Amino acid sequence: MLRSTLLLLAPLALFACTDGKTDDTASEETDTDTDTDTDTDTDTDTDTDVSETASIRVLHFSSDAPAVDVYAAGALAVEGLAFTLGTPYLSVPAGTLPVAVTVAGSPIADAVLALDLPLEAGGSYTAVALNVVSELEALLLRDPVEGVVAGTVRLQVVHAAPGVPDVDIWDLASGTQLADDFAFRSSAILDLPVGALALGFDVDDDAVVDVRFDIPELPGGTFDNVFAGNDAAGPFLLGQLADGSTVRVNPTAPEASLRLIHLSPDAPAVDVFVNDGPTPIATDLAFTDGTAYLTVPAGTYSVQVSPAGSGPEDAVLSSGGLMLDGGGAYTAVVYNTLDSLSALALVDDPSGIAAGNIRLQVVHTAAGVGDVDLWELTGGSMILDGFAFGESATLDVPGGALSLGLDLNNDANPDYTFAVPDLGADTWVNVYAVLDVRDANGPFLLAQLADGSTAIVYGEAISDM
Repeated sequence: MLRSTLLLLAPLALFACTDGKTDDTASEETDTDTDTDTDTDTDTDTDTDVSETASIRVLHFSSDAPAVDVYAAGALAVEGLAFTLGTPYLSVPAGTLPVAVTVAGSPIADAVLALDLPLEAGGSYTAVALNVVSELEALLLRDPVEGVVAGTVRLQVVHAAPGVPDVDIWDLASGTQLADDFAFRSSAILDLPVGALALGFDVDDDAVVDVRFDIPELPGGTFDNVFAGNDAAGPFLLGQLADGSTVRVNPTAPEASLRLIHLSPDAPAVDVFVNDGPTPIATDLAFTDGTAYLTVPAGTYSVQVSPAGSGPEDAVLSSGGLMLDGGGAYTAVVYNTLDSLSALALVDDPSGIAAGNIRLQVVHTAAGVGDVDLWELTGGSMILDGFAFGESATLDVPGGALSLGLDLNNDANPDYTFAVPDLGADTWVNVYAVLDVRDANGPFLLAQLADGSTAIVYGEAISDM
């Protein structure tokens, strides 16, 4: 693929280093007279001095273009370079370097791209052929190889994905935005701490990452180019390492967070399966038990709930259409009595909670209880009116202990009161109204905390039901 550097340098030296002198000492020295003077034709001429040089490498990044040959100063320098492949650095004379790109095997006269590249002495460059073949163009990058600090890695990130609008780039580990409104052909230099990287790309400027890439740890003190591209397989990153080799990084499959809670009072302990898979994602889940969040691939799921110890084929509840978006957090709730077992999917959204507040996602899962009104008793205000079985609502309230009341018969008088302890602030809690039909103690509240743990708050009856 890469012809000898010497083959490239020889014509380049002729092209770039001629100084207008014509060296006729050779013809003079063919005179065999016995002139023994020590004439200065012993060549103090400095024509053999080597010009200052630059370093340049080439990358093919046009997804629908065939393999190409690259000519430099009229000499064939690179042969059969295919999409996503690059070359090592070549040392060439500094100055203007004429470059032509042809379909592999074609002569320079059939060049599909020709340009002059300005190269400064001592500089390191990457010449990139990019865009779709019908709009093929070149991009010359000055590679910032100097001054990379130990313990960091330097990335020169390049937006080379045709047809993709301006993007924002995020460091997902720290939640820091690294580049804003990053346009096609733009490049940005990032000095980052050594370690595995998780880069997120937001392509529609809504501050939500659309594509995530996980990059393994790179050696400290090094520099790499990273090109964001797309092809028939979708978006990807291409790392171009110091030696010119390239590594493709495909997007990380988006993931979601899912937790479960069992709120069917007369159902036995259960195992929960998804998509009829043979392995349960939760086992022996008893009434009022919940799980911590599980990380699962984003997508659409069916859920099977079976008596503990049995398989998905023995499901007493099968529910489809559970849609989990990448980056989202969800709670799947099994509720109602065994003969009317139901499932409910809740979106747990902790974003935008004001400092000092707590977000309550209140859910009516009290089997056999009709519409209820929920009161905040300290201020004497009704906060939910006509709240139906199976409904949920989100409330942001100041952190601290709460006094809540449930009115079961719509007479503006709470029938049960609940002293909810301080659950913290700057967090979220799901709060379920539950009725255990197996006893006569009346409804209770079940708090499901952010870590998946649960706590029961029993009520005090203040009127007959």
